[in-house]
Amino acid sequence: MFRLIFLVLFLIAFQGVYSQIDFNDAKKLHRRPFVDLLKGKQNEKDSVSSKESQVVYDGTMRLTVNQSYFSNWISGGESAVIAQYLFDYDIRYRNTKGFVWDNQFTFSLGGTYTAGRVGIRKADDQFIWNSLLGTNKRKWNFSVFSSLKTQIFSGYSYSEKKNQQVKTKESSFFSPGIIQLGLGFFRIKAKKSRINISPLTTQVVIVNKSIAEQMNLDKPYFGVPPGKSIQGYLGASINGYYKTELWENISLDYRYEFYANYLKEIKNVDFKQSITLVFKVNQFVSCTLNTELFYDDDLLADLQVKEIFGLGINYDI
Repeated sequence: MFRLIFLVLFLIAFQGVYSQIDFNDAKKLHRRPFVDLLKGKQNEKDSVSSKESQVVYDGTMRLTVNQSYFSNWISGGESAVIAQYLFDYDIRYRNTKGFVWDNQFTFSLGGTYTAGRVGIRKADDQFIWNSLLGTNKRKWNFSVFSSLKTQIFSGYSYSEKKNQQVKTKESSFFSPGIIQLGLGFFRIKAKKSRINISPLTTQVVIVNKSIAEQMNLDKPYFGVPPGKSIQGYLGASINGYYKTELWENISLDYRYEFYANYLKEIKNVDFKQSITLVFKVNQFVSCTLNTELFYDDDLLADLQVKEIFGLGINYDI
């Protein structure tokens, strides 16, 4: 119940800002004086004076579907449908003194239905909030970086016992929940790219220890020792993104993050990389290829790979 309340409150909070937008004038609203945004003014000019504080925001909503169907196909095969919803939104604030506050919100949820299996299995579930504070006066600038990562719904593993499907709960909302706070330096190039290097980064992992107890685990659960609900780390992190248009109607979105723990096996670097290619068909329809590589030995001592390719409905907001 709490996770649904959390999601609803997030959407309400976002709607408070998003309701100021007039879609008929969307291009004009990508750069607006921050004060006017709060006042809800709708008829700003395209150009904004550099003497005024500004908020720059953009994002996308995308629904991608991948489907296969087999009927009496002698070579074999299973009918399946994979659907993924993505909400990705950036809010960047600038003032006249060079103060920068970047916020990046990502929520994705996906499911898989395979003929012959009971129910829909979760294929994706992420809620990520990255925030960066700093001043943008030089090529490299001081930064304070924070990050929150979790999932909204419970995750299960599946097995068969006596010809019946058995599912075991392995994760839930804020189990794990990963919070990072780091001090460092960043370099940013408009909306195209950003890199942030934090040689001093604390990471806190929060879990629901009752889930680990139900699983009868005698080893750390998402890196948290048995009987505990929280575990802290100290290390270094590098994160950033790069966005570009490779060719007309073909865009690339590359995001990366690395974390090295000073207190435990510093050579064992955790990382996550996401590469998204969008092949735009028209204003609303696109083909999307998304590949994610993820490694964290506290979660799984193997490289995790996820790839989704499908036709989808895309709307820039």
